[in-house]
Amino acid sequence: TFVGSVGIRSNLVQGSGGGILAQSSTVILRSGRLDLSNNEASNNGGGGSLTDASALVELDGQQRTAVSVLANVAGKDGGGLAVSGDSTVNFKGSNVRISNNQA
Repeated sequence: TFVGSVGIRSNLVQGSGGGILAQSSTVILRSGRLDLSNNEASNNGGGGSLTDASALVELDGQQRTAVSVLANVAGKDGGGLAVSGDSTVNFKGSNVRISNNQA
């Protein structure tokens, strides 16, 4: 669980999930900002990879949650985010920008 602002930037991984790798787990962001930018994975999910996992990004109280997934690169699938298996991504009351990613 992330609370507050989180920046995950400029990571390079051999495999999946340049910024975040979640396998059979849950990722939660409550209020604040999440910035997944300029990450790179040789396999799937330059910004992040979810496999049999769930991600919940939600508004907490009156504060706006902002998510940016920008300029990430994956060698195979999901330049910004790769979501596979029994995975769910849920954005509740959030401002989301996913752009300029490449796979």
